[in-house]
Formats: sequence, structure tokens, C-alpha cells
Amino acid sequence: MSLGWLELLTVSLVLPAVTLDTLLCHFCPLQYKGKTCTNLTTQCPPDHLCSSSRGYFGSVHIVSSQGCLSRTLCGSYQILSHRGIEYNASHTCCCGHKCNSKPKSDSSLKKAYHLLLALTLVTVVASFL
Repeated sequence: MSLGWLELLTVSLVLPAVTLDTLLCHFCPLQYKGKTCTNLTTQCPPDHLCSSSRGYFGSVHIVSSQGCLSRTLCGSYQILSHRGIEYNASHTCCCGHKCNSKPKSDSSLKKAYHLLLALTLVTVVASFL
């Protein structure tokens, strides 16, 4: 039995991924905390670990993401901008397949969102005065 071009292409794309010494991790793009994420898995490049990143506005956890991160950024903090708002981001890593957790729902997100909305409204109104 001979392989068709589609089967050969599939084997050539999947086989290298299976043989590489890399991690499989949960993947969820940057989004507001509490939003559900589809059950996606990603394969990390070499020298990357599974990661969970959180963005804080003040002391309130607002945004999250999961995926792969370079070992050099694990445990680090950054100031990132998302939709015009700056967040203090923290990155945690782990070194097992799918060891990074998916985002969990949080009822305090609504309170934080309303606080952020109110602060934005006050800033806009103050700029016109």
C-alpha cells in the first residue's frame, strides 16, 4: 500500500513534532479574566516552558493568558499594554505537559471591570474640563 500525497504530508508534519523534546501546553490567548477558553493545546519550541501569565491593574487581576514562554522570561514581571491600558504582568512557568492551568471564572471581575470603566469615564470627563 502506498501513501498518497496528503498522507505523506501529514506524516512529515506530525512526525517531527512528536519526536522533538518539547512540551505540550494549554493555550489561551490574552483575554479578560473569567472568560472561558476553548480547550486548545500548543507545542512549545525548544527552550520554552508552559506558562500562565496574569495582568494586574493595580492589585486587581484583569487579564490572563496561557501558552509557552521562553525560559528567560519565567518568573519575570513586565508592564504591558492591552487595548490602551497598561497592566503589570507576571509570568509563571512549569515544566510538565499541560501543567499550566486554564483561566478560572471569578465574580470579582465584574467589579474590577466596572471600576476600570468608571476610572476611564472620570478621566475622559476631566480632560474636557
